[in-house]
Amino acid sequence: MTHILLGLRGAWLVLMGQTKRGFACFDASKNGVWRSFTVFFFIVPFYGALLLKDGKTTLEGFVAHGFLLIVLVEGIIWLVYPLIMRNVAQALQRTNRFMLFVAARNWTRALRVMLMHVVFLLMPTKIGDASGEPVLMISPFMAFVLLVTVIMLVRYQWLVAKEALSIHGGQAAMVVVLEMMVDVCGALFLQVYVHDLVSGHQSGDASRAV
Repeated sequence: MTHILLGLRGAWLVLMGQTKRGFACFDASKNGVWRSFTVFFFIVPFYGALLLKDGKTTLEGFVAHGFLLIVLVEGIIWLVYPLIMRNVAQALQRTNRFMLFVAARNWTRALRVMLMHVVFLLMPTKIGDASGEPVLMISPFMAFVLLVTVIMLVRYQWLVAKEALSIHGGQAAMVVVLEMMVDVCGALFLQVYVHDLVSGHQSGDASRAV
């Protein structure tokens, strides 16, 4: 637990602009990097909280299947991206900085996930369509907050890549885009699968009702 608090403290310091102090909290040793992956389990409850807020857990079996699937896919993303970046680091001739990058990415990604989930949890939802699917209602103020948060976190992601790998801004931007592409692929898979899961459950309810 101590290493998680230290890693998150480092991530917070980097977010606050104290880059040197923040990076000093990241353990770039082999054991330290492996421990940095354990922070994923610390943020799992945030995914569950978002599902509870949207009311999707009222669907029978959604938590047992949808929630676990989300955790599984997110966990795979956490592992796959560093494997891709290992080749990128070699291409950039930054293999000596790769371990630091993975550690910094894991701790700062955890903080990014938590902050984004907090923003989403603050957004009101209502049941707005015939299927009972939750509809996100975003006020102009919350839309502004979301936009500012996204811009801030993308810049944060860019800064971490730039400092951890010691590369210039353009290369750091490419690293950020690569991670976004991996995230989008995971999100698209989840959207399709969860939609099919929900539709199948509703069809089953309708047939039982008949």
